Amino acid sequence: MPKSKSKLRKKLEESIGYEKSGGHFYNNRVMCDVLSEMRECHNTRNYAALQGLIEEVQSMANRMEAGLRDVKDLRELSEELSERRRQLKKLRKLIEKELGKV
Repeated sequence: MPKSKSKLRKKLEESIGYEKSGGHFYNNRVMCDVLSEMRECHNTRNYAALQGLIEEVQSMANRMEAGLRDVKDLRELSEELSERRRQLKKLRKLIEKELGKV
């Protein structure tokens, strides 16, 4: 005999499209949705799901920070590449100038 699902569980499954995805959880929610559910847990004084929601927000925040770090690294590498190309261009001009004197 299957257990009945809690209202919060049903709402969670509907919000992430659990049934539509063939019964698999896919994290396509935004952090604001999770924070809203945390507020709902507090308002109803039902803290059973709070730990899971905290973990979900933490993993979302970690991915956001990693993405920001990757963008920063990419920008820095792009700037360094541009600088190295300028240096190479100057060196080529210098070599051409020196070879022309010989």
